[in-house]
Amino acid sequence: MKWSAGIQLHLVPVDSDELGHLDVDWYDRFRSDMAVRGWAFVADLEYLQGPMSSLARTMIRSMRSEDGIIVAGCYQLKHLVGRQVSLLMAGLFNLRLIAAPKHFVHAMRLIKVIDLQTEFDDGRHLLTSSGEFAGTLASPPSVERKIFPKGTPVATLIAYHSARVKEILAADRTVQPVVMTSLGDLLRSEQRQMYLRSAYRESLAWITRDELLNLSQGNKHLSDAVFAEVQKIVIKHSPEP
Repeated sequence: MKWSAGIQLHLVPVDSDELGHLDVDWYDRFRSDMAVRGWAFVADLEYLQGPMSSLARTMIRSMRSEDGIIVAGCYQLKHLVGRQVSLLMAGLFNLRLIAAPKHFVHAMRLIKVIDLQTEFDDGRHLLTSSGEFAGTLASPPSVERKIFPKGTPVATLIAYHSARVKEILAADRTVQPVVMTSLGDLLRSEQRQMYLRSAYRESLAWITRDELLNLSQGNKHLSDAVFAEVQKIVIKHSPEP
């Protein structure tokens, strides 16, 4: 069974008026700031989540640089209160009297992220992000990432990303950036990157012990238990030899 086959993005246009739980003014400030820099608006998109997701609906506002070789996306993450309350109560019942409330408070915060992306015609992707959580799982070799702390100014992100693009192009004159001028260009690029990530995850049997140890904040007992369950699922869905 090839889980990476038939990947769908599940990105659809959305109106910010539908998402009153988000800080819409922040999105508008981002758009205005980028417009002053010469960037053009591409689209407001929503990533359709599954029924078991712990995240509230969100919006990705996409902008492109004047030359079309960098796409910027800003988005916010907010956990669903009901689900987090359930997790809090479960933690308290299991005597996690300090960790459970701390996790609940952290999860209730509205997380604001800015990503910058460039695709090259040799299949490489460059990603610069202020989403610290994005660094918890390894990326495929063809996806280069630079993760900055949350709240990093967009000017800092743009400066780093633009300089890195120039370095890559100077190092190999045969490589060119993929120019994106429309929503279709953006979605096709995202599709190609998602395929790379999915194929890489599949090659690792989806997640490694080290990644789980990192996600569980060093709790080896928990990470080993989750790893064992993941392996059961992988074996169950693996094709017969």
